[in-house]
Amino acid sequence: MLIIIAGSLIFPVATNHLAYAHTFSTSESAKFLSLVDQIKAEAALAQAHAQKASTLLLVDNNDTLGEIR
Repeated sequence: MLIIIAGSLIFPVATNHLAYAHTFSTSESAKFLSLVDQIKAEAALAQAHAQKASTLLLVDNNDTLGEIR
């Protein structure tokens, strides 16, 4: 950090553009929270597909279920 500050004093930047950066290290907490979010998304998709399948099966007054049987 000191080298960057000293370097900026020796070689001043011609423009006033600042850049901020941060690197995030992986941790068990971040991985776990990511996994929980993925599970929630997949469960929501499964529920949506189940509701759609149920709707499709009940079309035409249950004739579809009768034909499947």
